[in-house]
Amino acid sequence: MISDAAYSEDYVEYIIEYNGDREALMDLYQPYGLNIIDDRYAVAYQPFPAGYMESFSRLEYNLFPKVYGLMDDVGALEAIGVINIQQENILGLTGKGILLGIVDTGIDIFGSSFVRDGGKTKILAAWDQTMEEADNASYGYGREYSTEEIQAAVDERQRILTDTTGHGSFCAGTAVSVAPSADLVVVKLKQAKENLRSFYGIPSDANAYSEVDIMTAIAYLLEQQKKLRIPMSILVTLGTNSGSHTGAGALDKYINNIGDLQGFAVSAAGGNEGRAGHHYSGIVTGAYDVVEIDVADHNSFTLEIWGKSTNTYSVAIEIPGGEFIERISPRYDRSSIIRPIFGGGMIYVDYFLVEDSAGQELIMLRFITPANGIWRIRVYGVGTTELSFNAWLPISSFVSPGTRFVSSDPGVTITSPAVAETAICTCAYDHSNGNLYIDNSRGYTADGRVKPDLLAPGVNIRGEGASGETVIRSGTSVAASYTAGCSAIMLEWSYGRKMIRNINGNQIRGYLIRGAVRPGSSGGLLEIRQYPNPEWGYGLLNIYNTFESLRNV
Repeated sequence: MISDAAYSEDYVEYIIEYNGDREALMDLYQPYGLNIIDDRYAVAYQPFPAGYMESFSRLEYNLFPKVYGLMDDVGALEAIGVINIQQENILGLTGKGILLGIVDTGIDIFGSSFVRDGGKTKILAAWDQTMEEADNASYGYGREYSTEEIQAAVDERQRILTDTTGHGSFCAGTAVSVAPSADLVVVKLKQAKENLRSFYGIPSDANAYSEVDIMTAIAYLLEQQKKLRIPMSILVTLGTNSGSHTGAGALDKYINNIGDLQGFAVSAAGGNEGRAGHHYSGIVTGAYDVVEIDVADHNSFTLEIWGKSTNTYSVAIEIPGGEFIERISPRYDRSSIIRPIFGGGMIYVDYFLVEDSAGQELIMLRFITPANGIWRIRVYGVGTTELSFNAWLPISSFVSPGTRFVSSDPGVTITSPAVAETAICTCAYDHSNGNLYIDNSRGYTADGRVKPDLLAPGVNIRGEGASGETVIRSGTSVAASYTAGCSAIMLEWSYGRKMIRNINGNQIRGYLIRGAVRPGSSGGLLEIRQYPNPEWGYGLLNIYNTFESLRNV
């Protein structure tokens, strides 16, 4: 039963790219349980295998679900031009007849943003993955709620879909502030299992979510949209540093496909990794390049090194205290395991000479309770092209604040899935003074595509918390919420007003880019920046300007 496997630490899950061949999938993996995401991806549940921690090298990198965290730190409507758009005498667009799809930490069903006058709920369907009962769940675990059940809970003041962090309520409420007439479909994500956290060295107390649960959550949103036959703007406020940062991951590709579907748009938070010190950009110019990592609090973590497929890379390790591990040869049957003499801990080293999705070489090092101090990773390279590479540490909520590269590069820090081509990748700025949000991730993607697409207000934003109280939040999750609301407005304009038939998310991304405000680009002596650029993308989100640009065609 999937209801057992989804929660039990005695089972693991893998993401399988089966391309519609279900018979071959069953023959090859013989899963204990199976969930079909779409015609490309499925989730296979298997009993926890012996040697799980060492199995990386003999399996495909993308089989193992990545782990995602929330993209936020523990006068905006005017800034994005939506006040004029909402006014009846101008356009009167408020998201009526549109769905907002929310994948987050839950929602306060009693919040003023989610209940209409007269007490009618705006939430038409919901799936709580944290409820360990499967009487009616489409994907075999959790609890689904119909409109009638949600309305009954509102009427009887019964708490369901409880949002313990307040993040989901805040972000959903921010999107609703832009599109107040929209209805909602909500998924409350369950936390990642301990066996997956241990695999990547993620703390037990971090808010962490499995790629499997995020993909099934989005599949549920699509399923509900198909039933209701209403266009949907999806908001994804999670991110990870795992992966090549080229949009090649399973969730990246899944979202990229959705962005091309008519009647959908996906807005994604760009990340808050710009000054975290978690990206290193290197070139092997001599015998090797040295990547220095300052490790604090004996904090377990994962290091991913991605190099060009035209070259071959390898590593050696200098451990704090003077111990040196000679260059580690690739092996493909299982992980190389290093047990330092001084300082304790353990290191798993895995090589993927051609990783299955990105097509690059990946060297993955998993440090389990390593010694504190400066670790030096020697990166060797052999090849006929430039021996450049990128390295990433986990996102800030997964590692100690003191664990970082000694010489870091703030560029190429947009997190997955915001690196997906059709996702509307949004970072934050302070609408009160026009300055960039200091923790913004920076572009571009590792394969040179422009991200972020836009900036939206995301600094000291007021909104409703988990129990209706007013709270202040900052981060790119908040910024992406405004973009999701604006996408709902565009969908209403297209489908409700029948202005442009069959619009999709990638087109909406283009329209919003078209209308972006570009500060400092006046030309001549006053020009201080050119667009697009890695910090500002194509400029500041402004939905009114988008419609103005269409009027002036």
